[in-house]
Parts: sequence; C-alpha cells; structure tokens
Amino acid sequence: MKPDEIYQAIASMPDRIRQFTTLKKIPPKHPIVQKGEPADHIYLLTQGSVRVMNEFASGHRYSFAKMAAPNIIGEYEILSEHNEIASTNETISECTVISMPRRIFIDWIRSDATLGLLLARIIAEKGWDSSDKQGMVKYLSGEAKLKSYFVSIMQETIDDPHLIREDRQRIADEIGTSVKTVNRSIQKLKEAGLLDLKHGKVLMTQAQAAKLAEEIESEI
Repeated sequence: MKPDEIYQAIASMPDRIRQFTTLKKIPPKHPIVQKGEPADHIYLLTQGSVRVMNEFASGHRYSFAKMAAPNIIGEYEILSEHNEIASTNETISECTVISMPRRIFIDWIRSDATLGLLLARIIAEKGWDSSDKQGMVKYLSGEAKLKSYFVSIMQETIDDPHLIREDRQRIADEIGTSVKTVNRSIQKLKEAGLLDLKHGKVLMTQAQAAKLAEEIESEI
C-alpha cells in the first residue's frame, strides 16, 4: 500500500460523504478510540502516529502495534459487524483525524470499488504485520524484548547519548511484560555496561545500542 493512495481516496471523497465528516486534532497520549467503546465511527488518520494496545480488567496494558499516518482506525470492527472497539488506539504525537459515522463509511465503500480494494489491502497488511510481530514477541524473552525496544528507539534518533524518557510502566506496556521484568532487565544491562541511568531514566549511547543489536542477533 502506498501512502498516496489513502490521501487520494480522501481527496476524491464525494461531497455527499464529506458533509458528514469531522476534522479533529488530538494531542499526544490521548485515546482516539478505547477498548469497549461503541464502534460507531471510523477515523482516517491523516497526520501523526498512534500505538495500538489491549487493556485488561487487571489494569495491565499490552501495546502490540504502532501506526503512522495515513491510516484507518475502526475498520476491523465495522466490517466484521462488531459493535465494540477491540483495541485502544492512543496518540503518540499530535494527530489529525477525519471521523465519520459508521453508516456513512459503509455507504462510501459500497459506492467506490477502488476504495473497497484499498481497504482490503490495508487490512491484509495490518494482519501480516501483526502476525509477524506476535510470532517474534512470543519467541523472545522479556530481556530480549527490552533490548529490541531500546535498539528501535535508538535507531530513530541521532542523539548520542539519548535519554529515553518513557517511564517503566510505559516500557512494560510497549513490550508486553511486567514492570518487575523491566526493572530487573534494566539493572542487569546497567551492570553489563550496556546502558546508564539518569534520574531513573535510561541513558544510552549509539555504541551501547549497537552492542545490544549484536546480542539480539546472537539470541535469535
């Protein structure tokens, strides 16, 4: 799927559909949709990025995917005719979304075969990415998941060293493990010289991240 295809679909949206849409800006760390809410709207993510997570009655949260614009939120529930949102989508950065009622989105799909094909491809790609990641997550230990998380963070920055500002609970949510495992693994990595701590936050150099990447490859 090419990003331009989603933007093109939005640009060519018929006026009879567009009149029912609402443009919204959502600040970082706020939910666009939450698990268990009524699935009565679709959201076209046109700017920003979100994390997708499951929330459980115990209070534990597991973040299992990230999505960047352009993308669609809520299509699984609507097309499968489920009435509740299955997973929480929380903004990472400030996001811009176009929302429309469920019945309007279905009408749009029925009247536009190209949109229907694009939607099928989007769902297929999300399903493939999720299956691939879940297989890897199940295979890796909690410590290896944490190493992989730190390496991915360092790959997105040119800072050297870089201060990882996420708290321990957020990190645990991201990799699907407990805070206890995160704390234990961070201490072990610190003792091995693979990270440092500054006011309780992880401080890592690019050289340390490179060593972590080598260790991950040797463990797989």
